[in-house]
Amino acid sequence: MRAASATLLSLTQERLALFAVATDTDLPARGKVTIRALTFDGPRFVTAAEDDLGNSRHAASPIFLAAHEVIAQLRMVT
Repeated sequence: MRAASATLLSLTQERLALFAVATDTDLPARGKVTIRALTFDGPRFVTAAEDDLGNSRHAASPIFLAAHEVIAQLRMVT
């Protein structure tokens, strides 16, 4: 779990330019996913189609897939 979390944080940091400054906490539209990051400069987000993220057709796909790996590891622990 520690390694999966470290990978997620590293990928997010490497791709932080994809994230816009967050001014709200609205849910994404159906079929979309919002990935949120809390940075020292404040909250940020990126929203994309779930299908694009899950099939590596979006620049934030590695973050999405790494987050799923963290969830999978958490399920194994609990």
